[in-house]
Amino acid sequence: MVETKSGPENQTEPNPDENSGDMRKDSNGDNPLRARIGCGLLVLLFAIGGAAGLYALREQTEAVIPADPLLTVRVMSAELEEVGITLEGHGVVRPVRTVEISAEVAGRVAHMPRGLREGDLVGRGEPLLRIEDDDYIQSVKEAEAGVAQASASLAALQRRWESDRERRELLVRSKALAEGEYERTRRLFEEQAIGSVNAVEAAEQAYTRTALELSSLDQALHLYPVQQSELEAMLRAAESRLERARIQLSRTEIKAPFDGRVTHAAVEEGQIVQPGRHLLSLAEDAELEIRFSLEAAEVRNWLPFGEEDREGPPAWFPPLPDLSAQVSWREGRTELKWTGFLHRIVSFDATTRTAVLAVRVHADQARHEDQPIPLSDGMFCKVEIPGRTLTDVFVLPRSAVTYDGQVYLAEEDGDADRLRTVPVEVIRAEGDRVFVRGDIASGDRVIVTRLVAPLEGAKLEIRED
Repeated sequence: MVETKSGPENQTEPNPDENSGDMRKDSNGDNPLRARIGCGLLVLLFAIGGAAGLYALREQTEAVIPADPLLTVRVMSAELEEVGITLEGHGVVRPVRTVEISAEVAGRVAHMPRGLREGDLVGRGEPLLRIEDDDYIQSVKEAEAGVAQASASLAALQRRWESDRERRELLVRSKALAEGEYERTRRLFEEQAIGSVNAVEAAEQAYTRTALELSSLDQALHLYPVQQSELEAMLRAAESRLERARIQLSRTEIKAPFDGRVTHAAVEEGQIVQPGRHLLSLAEDAELEIRFSLEAAEVRNWLPFGEEDREGPPAWFPPLPDLSAQVSWREGRTELKWTGFLHRIVSFDATTRTAVLAVRVHADQARHEDQPIPLSDGMFCKVEIPGRTLTDVFVLPRSAVTYDGQVYLAEEDGDADRLRTVPVEVIRAEGDRVFVRGDIASGDRVIVTRLVAPLEGAKLEIRED
């Protein structure tokens, strides 16, 4: 009998195939993979059966047909109209006449009847200030003395001239007498030997002396007109200096040139001023002007120019007719209105392609008893002027016209009203109104309710306001 050893060297390795086969078997000898597959199939069968049962128990429903869309809208009846265009602009009110008063002479401001400040009202001819005038008074006195001296010199010359003319008449007679005496003495001595040579020579000398004196006087008389012209020129120069001195003296007092309002004051009593220095600014509020801009297309299409004057400048706008203008100013809920008139086209700006127009308002129109305040310098106002007249157009609210120029109409279709879209030509938009032409007839019902992409032919419910 052979004994076996129980040591490690005598132990045998287990067979892996035999062990794995033992592990795939349970205590009953069944395969677990097959059991899991069977359970999955069983669950699937239960699910299919449940779904089939639910499908069999479903409720039978009828198909729902959607109803026509219904729009609730407001409408208006379209009518052809003739309407006047209104052109609008905005501008600032300014006085037509504004004057800057400057000093014309140098000196110290000696007196100001009242301290002038911005906003003060002054009357025409009212003294505003006076510059110290002592030096200018002295200049006037010196000029007066010069005029007096020149006048005296001229008067003295005229008296000498008159005296010399009278003396010449005497010299002419004296010369004639001396000449006769000389001839008589010479004949008596030569023909009758009466007298002497000395008597003849004395008579000749008397005659010669008288002739020379008369010749000298004639030369002086010829110079008198020249001397008179010189003295008259000197007198005119002296009078001019006097007039200039008086003007300078008058300029020491500055008076208001018109009824106005002080808009700027930069002078105080005791201040030294120089000619040309700006002292005050006065605005005449008797007439106000508002300048506003209109686009070139507005001017071209809607401004009603008058007949062109062929004799006037050809390269400017035709004359404007007499157009009334409405000026309004709003502050909060308060709106004030005044009436003016379109005065002229001031300029044209090629950069912005706009024309600048001027509207004027007289003082009597700027003040109303029913207005709490008058139209005043500095107000930013709205200006409205009438333009051309449009004929055969439909006037619709802005809500009735789409941004791409279409209008929605309400048309009868059997017992229902349905929507129809028609294109229109927008002639002009003005405020809340739009002037259009297009495939619209008088009496058509235009939908004025703002709609966004409505369906063509949509059913309408007309709401009456």
